[in-house]
Amino acid sequence: MSKSSGTISAEETKQLENNENRVSQGVEQISGGEIQELNVLSPEHGTNMEEEISELYKVRDISTNKLSQLASEVCCLLMGKCVNTSWRNAVLIMDKHTIAWKEFVGVHERLIQVLNSESEKRMACAEYGQQQNRKLELDAKLKEWRKSKEAEHLDEIESKKSHKSSKSGSSCGSSASTKLSR
Repeated sequence: MSKSSGTISAEETKQLENNENRVSQGVEQISGGEIQELNVLSPEHGTNMEEEISELYKVRDISTNKLSQLASEVCCLLMGKCVNTSWRNAVLIMDKHTIAWKEFVGVHERLIQVLNSESEKRMACAEYGQQQNRKLELDAKLKEWRKSKEAEHLDEIESKKSHKSSKSGSSCGSSASTKLSR
């Protein structure tokens, strides 16, 4: 996202679309803005499995940080504190959030598959639960924001309609009174 304008460039939008396609295929994961293939290793590889688990934790932390950053952007947008509070910008931010969420879920699912310790699995599931609750809260806030924006838009349309009709009515009255005075 362009820091100065608060909007997403065409290049960033294209990157988001590419990343979403890759995430939805479940083959690759996003890591620090770059796509990285995660090795699918079996437990007999020992050290490689430990390396994969370590890498999964790193990617999950990056995903969690992205989710937090994007949640902050959404909250900023909802409070009207963003530079660009347009509907289009909101959709782009939420698209980014959706991609980051899919990434987080994919990493979580893979992590659960490779973890051996039940306590580590419980901790991973607790983290997942926290992120899921944050997402549900954010979705609810966004739903309310959308309703208010739609209501504002409808009010704006009504205002324009009534303004046009009052303008056309007053201009008719003016020309009628002008004709009468002649």
